[in-house]
Amino acid sequence: MRTPHAIQGRTHPPLPTSIHRPIRNARWRQRLCFTARALAVALLSGILAASADPTPDAGPWRLYSTLRTLQYGGPQPLHQLFNELEGPQAPNGKDRMLSLAHLEVGVANTSWSLGFFFRHDYMARFSPDTIELLYRDKNDLPVRTDATYDLWIDVHHLEAQGLRIQFPRLVAGPLEFAVGLSLFHATGLLDGSGRGTIETGASSYVGSARLNYRYDQDLLLDRKVDPPEGWGAGFDLSLSWRPRPGTLWTMDVRDLGARIRWRDAPYTRALVTSSTLTFDENGFIETSPLLSGVESNKDATQHLPIQLRTTIRQRLTTGWTALAAFEQYDDVRLPSLGIQTNRGNWTGWAGWQWETNAVELGWGRGHTRLRLLIDQLDPDRITTAGLEFSFRPGSL
Repeated sequence: MRTPHAIQGRTHPPLPTSIHRPIRNARWRQRLCFTARALAVALLSGILAASADPTPDAGPWRLYSTLRTLQYGGPQPLHQLFNELEGPQAPNGKDRMLSLAHLEVGVANTSWSLGFFFRHDYMARFSPDTIELLYRDKNDLPVRTDATYDLWIDVHHLEAQGLRIQFPRLVAGPLEFAVGLSLFHATGLLDGSGRGTIETGASSYVGSARLNYRYDQDLLLDRKVDPPEGWGAGFDLSLSWRPRPGTLWTMDVRDLGARIRWRDAPYTRALVTSSTLTFDENGFIETSPLLSGVESNKDATQHLPIQLRTTIRQRLTTGWTALAAFEQYDDVRLPSLGIQTNRGNWTGWAGWQWETNAVELGWGRGHTRLRLLIDQLDPDRITTAGLEFSFRPGSL
């Protein structure tokens, strides 16, 4: 642990701009590039595996690949998030956003699997006042006068790669379950929170905010640091249950008890305060808040939130099945309903997520699955978008 460095009386850019930067620099463009590269790798792996192993009996070990990505903009369209909140659409009152991109490539037989994974996770919760103030600041809109803005934001971000092992399935009557172990080497970190208030008057405002966060890049106060490294582990659990013929319940839980131990992780604990400040002639804030607190490095533990997906399938008639699903990523909950049809070796399904108002379309043939999720056809209005691809030969 390094000796803490006090920061006292430092001036900093206006408070709305400062709080804005963790969201504005959430690395959304990096995730799009990662998703494109991951999709290419997953598709190439699936093609190579299908070419090398055309039949289920071609050998005990086979190559598999999976890709899962989900972008949920919450209060703003993804286009405006990519463009630093600039755009015509005002926040819709929602208070969380999510960005996931997971790629795994490995080998498996009918019992075991061993894969190498890459993953980017970004989850944020915030008050509606926070996103409103940031939107007004970025789009040069005047703030509401004679109002109190309640500001808070919690951010969890992880970039990691590692190994994932799935152990043989255990069967107990109609119940099957399997346990997996993920070993993490993490290189990207942003984990912490900010809390504060701003009170606006007719021609001035006062405000303060407390910041407490760990990071690999200080996107908020521009502190220059050496990126830390983290190592950790977490368990995965897969369950399937057939309570009666025609009914199947499945559940996949990732990151059970998952912890990342960071060595010499940079952190900042600070108080941002302002005296009575003024508006310009257009109603915009003119201020340079004072910053005081501590910047240092120390070992820290990051707790990963559980990621859950569960589905109930009920056969209606020959070739048709009703679907009810639920996904949860930290505090983002996504229930959905759908219908699936089977035609020989082909499978197709469609569904609707009412929390995001997104439509889901899926296709499968043999060992290959493709899933698309989108809530708008207009690229400038898309708030939710997801893509999944998997090639998993054998009974994995």
